[in-house]
Amino acid sequence: EGFKGNGARVIHAHNYRVPEDFKDANVVVVGAGPSGVDISLEISKRAKKVYIAQKGLKEQTETKAGILAVPPISNLREDRRAEFGSPSDVIVSEPLDAVVFCTGYDYRLGAADAVVFCTGYDYTFPFLDPSIGVSVRDRGVRPLYKHMYLTSDPSLVFIGLPWKVAPFPLFDCQTRHAARAMCGLMELPAREQMEEARRQDERMRFEEMGLPKRYYHQFGNLQWDYCRTLACEANDGRLYSGFDIDTAHEIYQDAGRARREDVRTYRERNYVVEAPGEWTVSNPNTPTEEESSIGSPISIPSSAESSAQKQ
Repeated sequence: EGFKGNGARVIHAHNYRVPEDFKDANVVVVGAGPSGVDISLEISKRAKKVYIAQKGLKEQTETKAGILAVPPISNLREDRRAEFGSPSDVIVSEPLDAVVFCTGYDYRLGAADAVVFCTGYDYTFPFLDPSIGVSVRDRGVRPLYKHMYLTSDPSLVFIGLPWKVAPFPLFDCQTRHAARAMCGLMELPAREQMEEARRQDERMRFEEMGLPKRYYHQFGNLQWDYCRTLACEANDGRLYSGFDIDTAHEIYQDAGRARREDVRTYRERNYVVEAPGEWTVSNPNTPTEEESSIGSPISIPSSAESSAQKQ
């Protein structure tokens, strides 16, 4: 609403397509999550200057990659400049042409030519009648058993709700589990047992781990035991042939390490699984001496830090 009438271009990251839209612009990216990192790296190839504001930084770090890592944004001024950090040690940007929001924070917006909201996605199921009993609040879908089955009617199954995961191995486990249950080859617990399992899962997440309610479907390191459990239950208590979640875990960790070392090239790594527990990286990208001197433009948290604050 704050941009109506002033010619601003407002889009969500879902609609982001090409960095040419930010050619020769001064851009602020708020948040160093996956969307913020990837979009800022692309924009930096065309923009005049890119600032990426992220938690944990106390001062500005300038790199040769064209990205300036700065503390969290504290104010967007009417003169189109952004302020980062605390009032006692404020950093002021150049006049801005665009602000890229990659977090859910609600800032007072000053004048800008374009805004890209990278705030993630909400779960919504407008095609489900409210009488079915599916509740969506705080970015959590309830009441579900194993983050999949509606406890009041387990014939309604949700695949793909978890995030911060290796998606395809996890979704494969979910679909195998659901297929066995729907074909009558595996019996699900009674409703009361599913509800109790759901409550235990919530206590573990919110009370023991201290996760915010909006992180209900965040898994991180929880995904591996979750996948093993689903796989075993769907195969009479044992892992099915060809299921190698340990190798998937190793590759996931290696990809995370590569991302932390150099966010510009980690996507170019191709993993080849030779046999269970044996894998190689095909044609890994090795930065040149000049590229290495640039360093990683963005501080990437470890997998444990990015999965959960207390995980």
